[in-house]
Amino acid sequence: MCSSKVIGTGKQGFAGYEEAEIYSVQLHDRRTTAHLRQICNVFFMILFFVGALIATAFLFLNFNMSFVSHSPTFSIDNVTGVFLKDGKPFRYISGSLHYFRIPRIYWEDRLMKAKAAGLDAIQIYIPWNYHEPSPGKFVFDGDRDVVEFIELAQKNELLVLARVGPYICSEWDFGGIPAWLLSKDPNVKLRSSYAGFVLPAIRWFSQLLPKLQPLLYQNGGPIIMVQLENEYGSYYACDRDYLSALYDFSRFVLGNDIILYTTDGNSVAFLKCGSSDRRLFATVDFGIAGAQKPEVAFKDLEKFQPHHPLVNSEFYSGWFDDWGTKRHLVNATEFAEAAVSLWNYSDRVSFNIYMFHGGTNFGYWNGANSATDFIITSYDYDAPVSESGDITNKYLILRDVIHQLKHLDPPPLPPNISKASYGDVAVQFHSHLLYDLPVGVSSLRPLYMEALKQYQGFMAYTVHVGGKEGPGNVTFARVKDIGLVFTTDFFFETFVFHGFVSGAGSLNVTFSEDLPVLAIVTECRGHLNFGREMIGDIKGINGSVLLDGEELLNWVMKDVDFRSLNPIRFNVIQARLKRQTNQHPLSQQPIKSLETSG
Repeated sequence: MCSSKVIGTGKQGFAGYEEAEIYSVQLHDRRTTAHLRQICNVFFMILFFVGALIATAFLFLNFNMSFVSHSPTFSIDNVTGVFLKDGKPFRYISGSLHYFRIPRIYWEDRLMKAKAAGLDAIQIYIPWNYHEPSPGKFVFDGDRDVVEFIELAQKNELLVLARVGPYICSEWDFGGIPAWLLSKDPNVKLRSSYAGFVLPAIRWFSQLLPKLQPLLYQNGGPIIMVQLENEYGSYYACDRDYLSALYDFSRFVLGNDIILYTTDGNSVAFLKCGSSDRRLFATVDFGIAGAQKPEVAFKDLEKFQPHHPLVNSEFYSGWFDDWGTKRHLVNATEFAEAAVSLWNYSDRVSFNIYMFHGGTNFGYWNGANSATDFIITSYDYDAPVSESGDITNKYLILRDVIHQLKHLDPPPLPPNISKASYGDVAVQFHSHLLYDLPVGVSSLRPLYMEALKQYQGFMAYTVHVGGKEGPGNVTFARVKDIGLVFTTDFFFETFVFHGFVSGAGSLNVTFSEDLPVLAIVTECRGHLNFGREMIGDIKGINGSVLLDGEELLNWVMKDVDFRSLNPIRFNVIQARLKRQTNQHPLSQQPIKSLETSG
C-alpha cells in the first residue's frame, strides 16, 4: 500500500518511477560533477599557488644568489693578512686630498691629477667644525658638499678612505672640533666619554654618517674604509669607552661590512691606546726614515695585530710650516725611493701619501701646535701637486715610480690651471677696522671670545678709563693669542697704538682727555690642533685687567666679523675687483694670488 502511494499504479506509475529515478540519478550526477569541479578548481588553485610560490622562491633565491655573487665587497683576510676587494687580493696606493682646502671649482682638476699619477684611492678628512659652525646648524653645500666631492672621486675611478673624526688634527683649527664647545664649558674634556663632548660628537655623527652610508663600497659607492678619531694613542686620555661609543654608533649606522680603522704612531705605546677597542683595524704613520726600513717601521704593528694588512696611512711627502719658520721640504727622489722600499716589503703593504695635494687654509681655519706656533695660511706641504694645483717635479718622479710598481703605462698628463696677472691694484685707506661695528655686549668684566659666540678672527674690547691722563700701566691676567692696545675716543674716529700683549703681561699706556677709551683688539691666530693643551684653549681676554693696580670694570665687547662689515666702506676696492673678475666665467677663471710685499 505504501508503495502504490509513492509510485502510482499500472504503466503510468511505473513510468513515473523510472523517470523520477533517472532524474534523481541525473540530479545526483550533476551535483557530484559540480562538487568534483569545485574540488578540482580548489585543487588546481592550490596547486597553482604552490607552484607560483615555489617558482617565486626559486627566482628570488636565484636572484639573491646572483646579487650576492656580484655585490661589491671589501674585507680583510685574517689568514693571509691582505685586503680582499670583490674576493680578490688587493692593495692600494692612495693620496690625501682635502676638499675643504680646495675651491670647489678645482675639485675635479685635483682628482684627475690624482688618478693620472696612478693612485687607487684618495684619503680625506671631514672636519666637524667646518660642517657645524654653530650648535645644531649643519652645512653640506657649496665648498662643504662632501658628498659631491666623494661622488666626483668615484666618477674619476678613485676609491675613498674617509676619516670622520670627530677629531682630525690636520693642522686645522681646533683639530676639527668646534670651538663653540668652549662657550659654556671652557674646560670641556675633549676627546673623551665626558657627556659634554661625546654627546655633541654623536649628534654630529648622526648627521654625517647617514650621508656616507649610501656611498660605502658595499652599497655601490667608493668608500672602502672609515677612520674613527685620529692618532688617539698620542692623546693623554686613553678613554676606551669613548672609542667604543664611536665604534658602536658608526657600526649601527654604517652596518657590519665596512672596515672601521684607526691611525697612530708606529710603536706599541701609541697603538695600545689608539686602538684600545680591538674591533678597530689599526694602521700607522711614518715618513721616509721608516719607509727605508719597513721591517722596523711595521714591527710593532705586526705584533699588535698579526695576520692583517700593513698600512701606512700617512707617508709624509713633506711637512707643514709655522709662521716665522723655514719651509719644510722633502727630496723628491728620496721620497720616491722610499715609496718603492715600502711597497716591495710585502704584498700586505698599502700606503697613503700625505699630502698628495695640500691646498690652502682659507680664512681663519689654520690650527696651532703651541701657544706660539701657528700654522701658516698655505698648506702646500711640499706635496706632489702644489698649492695652486700645478704638477711638480715630485709628481713626475712619483707618477713614473707608481706605474712601474704596477707594471702599467702612465696616461697623458692633465694640464695645469691657467694663471693670470692683473697688475698692481691701488689699495687706499677708507675706514678704520673698528669704525661702525655692530652693537656690542656689555659685561662687568671682559668675557672670552667663545663665550661671546665669536670662534675665530678678532674681538674688540673697550672700557672707559674716566679722567685718567698721562702714563699708566695696564696689566692683563691673560690675553690669547695677541692683543693690540689702543686709546681712542667715544666715536672710534681717532686711534693711538701703544703696543701689543700676549699671555699674561703689562704695557705702559699714555692716556689723554681726548682719548678716554682703552681698546684692545684680540686676535685668535688658530686654536690648538694637537695635545692635551687643547683643553681650555679659549681666546680673547680671560681674567682681570688692571690700570695702575685697580681693576677696570664695565666693558663693551664687539666682534670684528668681516662677513658683516659695512660694505660701503670698501666700495672702491669692490668696484675694482668687480671689473677684473667679471671678465672671466667662474668655470674658466684663472688662478689669482695677492703679492703684498713692496
